Amino acid sequence: MRIFINTFLMLFSMSGFSTIAQSELQPKTFRDCADCPEMVIIPSGSFEMGSETGYSDEKPVHKVTINYAFALGKTEVTQAQWLSVMGNNPSEFKICGDNFPVEKVSWNDAQDFIKKINAKTGKHYRLPSEAEWEYACRAGEQLTYCGSANVEKVAWYGTYEAQIGNSNDITHPVGTRQGNAFGLFDMSGNVFEWVADSYHETYGFCRIKHVDHSIEVDSCV
Repeated sequence: MRIFINTFLMLFSMSGFSTIAQSELQPKTFRDCADCPEMVIIPSGSFEMGSETGYSDEKPVHKVTINYAFALGKTEVTQAQWLSVMGNNPSEFKICGDNFPVEKVSWNDAQDFIKKINAKTGKHYRLPSEAEWEYACRAGEQLTYCGSANVEKVAWYGTYEAQIGNSNDITHPVGTRQGNAFGLFDMSGNVFEWVADSYHETYGFCRIKHVDHSIEVDSCV
């Protein structure tokens, strides 16, 4: 899992990624407490969400505008961070080390973790929406994976059945593959990540509005 926080530290006004200066893509980070995940500030902008060559639930490609800056976890939440906040470690690969991503975490478990972080910091953390997550993944680029067209550079991946990939069927320490242009790591590979909104078979089924940092269900058709 990876968490999101509203931020008013840096507000950018731009119509799309094509207007983002390279200097604005340099990672700007902060941490609200010693046990909190390190957060990366993401500027506002627009992007083309989805894929015409991917699965049916990735279609149609459509423009999404995120009209506010926000912050997203630099990496997946680690086992050490989860243990410090929650007092337990549900991970299957707990023997691998503190800097490995926490896994075996349900969506409701993620909400409990976020509630504790909010109580600890007095801030408003939450899971990102799918659109916010994909916007942060793309980081102004149109690449197959988050940060590269070469999966080996940015991801630990593989499947036991197909015997392919580089993961050897275990998780790996966070932040050890190449990051993307926003300075986010493991957006592709390592473990699956929860988002705030629910799954729908097509983008047309349910629209999500992103207004003033909040997520609202607009309409389902």
